[in-house]
Amino acid sequence: MKQPLSSTIKALISSNKAFINSNLNSTPKKSTQPNTQHNFSALYSSSYFESIAESQAPKLLWFGCSDSRTSITTLANIPLNTVFASRNIANIVSDSDTSTLSILDFAVTALAIRSIVVCGHTNCGGIINALKLATSDPPPKSIPKTTAEWLKPVISLYNSNEKLIGNYETDPLTTTIKMSQFNTFNSVNNIKKHLKLYHPSIAADICVAALFLDLRTGLISPL
Repeated sequence: MKQPLSSTIKALISSNKAFINSNLNSTPKKSTQPNTQHNFSALYSSSYFESIAESQAPKLLWFGCSDSRTSITTLANIPLNTVFASRNIANIVSDSDTSTLSILDFAVTALAIRSIVVCGHTNCGGIINALKLATSDPPPKSIPKTTAEWLKPVISLYNSNEKLIGNYETDPLTTTIKMSQFNTFNSVNNIKKHLKLYHPSIAADICVAALFLDLRTGLISPL
């Protein structure tokens, strides 16, 4: 028996229809973004989806957190077909996660992407849980086992750099921010190592950057 849609999912579908009906017009609007790589006015063309349906051509690979407050397309006001994105809890890129690494490989080969970003953020629940797991004995039972397993790279990173990151129990706010930044840099380093090992001919041509989002302001800055 087919499960009925929840009210939240129904609202999502309705919102999508409303967006399409109100933002795709027969007469394109003039772009207000001079000297930009992307044709923002195409968002308002009646043939917009037809123009992108056959293939994609993003210029940026984005590794971000699953946090619902961190959508790059919303924060940077950019259209579809611009960012190839991968999001998970705490924006972790590890050398043992084939899902994330397959996205990386596809991006730099099939899509020929040469700009990659890993973006951490303030008040990251994944980072907070990792710190709780690293500093609590016994570990909190409220954290699911699958989440605890996923966060092991962050826990290991904290244990190896505790003196630099700080004491979570005495200064949780500062420690959480530093841990998130350390984790972001660690993901960047893992990407660079993977590129040098598996894509040596193009590794030097790829820019891999660490960015950080302040949820209090919505601003993204380079680390």
